[in-house]
Amino acid sequence: MSLFESFAARIVSDHEIHLLFRIDGVDIGSGPDLTLSAIASGPGIPEDQKAALAGRYGGSAIWKRDRSSGTGRDFHSHIRDVVGGRREDLAARWTLDDAARRLVESAGLYEEQTERGARTEKRMVLSFNDAARKRLAEHAIASAELVVACKDITLTLFRTGHGFAATTLELSRLDRGKVTAMELLEGQILAARFGTITWTGTGDGAVASPPFRLAELVRSLVLGDKAEAQPERVTTFTYAQFAEPLPTAARDLFAVHLARHYSSDYHTTTDIEGVAFVHDFETVRHAVALEGAATVVGTTPEAPHQPYFLRNFRTGTFHRHYVPVALLARHEHAFLVRRTSAAILTQGEMSDSLQTVRRLQELREACLIFRLCYRFSELSAVTMHNSLHRAFRQVLNLDRMTQELDFDVETFETHLRQLRKSEEVRKEEEKHRRYYWVTMIGAGALAGLTMFSITKEFLGIFIHEGGAPGAVEEFVTILGRTVPLAMVPKLVGLVLGILTAIFGWIIAYLRGPKAGHADHKTMHLMLEHMIEERIAGK
Repeated sequence: MSLFESFAARIVSDHEIHLLFRIDGVDIGSGPDLTLSAIASGPGIPEDQKAALAGRYGGSAIWKRDRSSGTGRDFHSHIRDVVGGRREDLAARWTLDDAARRLVESAGLYEEQTERGARTEKRMVLSFNDAARKRLAEHAIASAELVVACKDITLTLFRTGHGFAATTLELSRLDRGKVTAMELLEGQILAARFGTITWTGTGDGAVASPPFRLAELVRSLVLGDKAEAQPERVTTFTYAQFAEPLPTAARDLFAVHLARHYSSDYHTTTDIEGVAFVHDFETVRHAVALEGAATVVGTTPEAPHQPYFLRNFRTGTFHRHYVPVALLARHEHAFLVRRTSAAILTQGEMSDSLQTVRRLQELREACLIFRLCYRFSELSAVTMHNSLHRAFRQVLNLDRMTQELDFDVETFETHLRQLRKSEEVRKEEEKHRRYYWVTMIGAGALAGLTMFSITKEFLGIFIHEGGAPGAVEEFVTILGRTVPLAMVPKLVGLVLGILTAIFGWIIAYLRGPKAGHADHKTMHLMLEHMIEERIAGK
């Protein structure tokens, strides 16, 4: 007999499945402000419930604020305040209101005028697919479907924008008998993924609704018609307890299959990677993986007597201490996955300094708030609770992802400093470029004016502008035009001045900003000095 076969058909005396459906984008202040009328036409609603949901119960709220702490006293006070819902600025807890709870438990909401005989008490039934039934048959387990009891749905919304709808399930056989380990495993896998559920009458077993997935119903309860159908992988935390003694290795293997969502088709190795074990006790074994976690309780053949503290272990310890540990770890994981993705900017965003600054500020603020409010090195005064917390941190790579996020932020800041420096250099170059052309135009004009003055004065030595009184004014022909001889120095000076200015501007263009602004700055200072001397008449 293989190790898996040693527990596959064993009865699970007590169990509980927690499915943590991730719900993002719901405001922590207002919460899921929905009434039952919003889901009347949604998935998972039996036909005979739609009239009451749209009418009699249409205005009934689906959710109500849960301010009663369901967490254990062993947590540190600030941890207990966060996960228990007392710090509503950091985490708010919501639970199903009475009418919504009746809906998910038995689908028993009707209009007042509906006859009692027409009212049907229902239950959710999970159908095994062909592959699951074949695997069950290989272990001599004849089972085609299981009854799914939704014991509770608690919605926890965090200030970070992430949230989780923790859905608590119990499975049973159609005859209300307890399930085997194999049935629990197959049921958990299907409930967390693509398993289809139908509402059936508790008396005649008549189907009362089309098939639906549990994820569709839960997301509809939180988001209403905004819920999108998506093939998500839902993380789980499952508790299983055996009444019969089993070897420790067998219970550890069962915990691995539950945590990794592995059916019996997967033959795992003894040193499987990606799973962290917490096994301080032979009777209580934990396995934690990325897909989920499991706590398996039982005794060994060598010591078959069950300790007293295990009798209420599910309600007293697992539910009040271990599930909150998983919730905090999954929230940190969701935050880090999202922020490490948000730290990657597109090329267009990287070139936009304003957008880069805004994104970096948002990221740094979010990281600071998270570090101060949600990241905990130690949760409890009990070693076992902290050991489980470290196991979650290990398999979810929380510390590594935090380091990567810090590196991303540091890279952002380096890029931002370079971007600011480049922007300052660009503005400085733009300023010098404008000043350069202004000074070049002024310098060209100054050179032309200087050439005009020199030429006029030089030619004036030979050609006097004004003759003696009564003397006959002389004329010359230039380009077919008759011009007084006295005007020649001015005309020649004007032409040479214009040519000098043009020549200077051409040289300035050829030796423009492309030549480097260090030389331009020197030239600017020289020209500025020349202009000042010209104005001063030196």
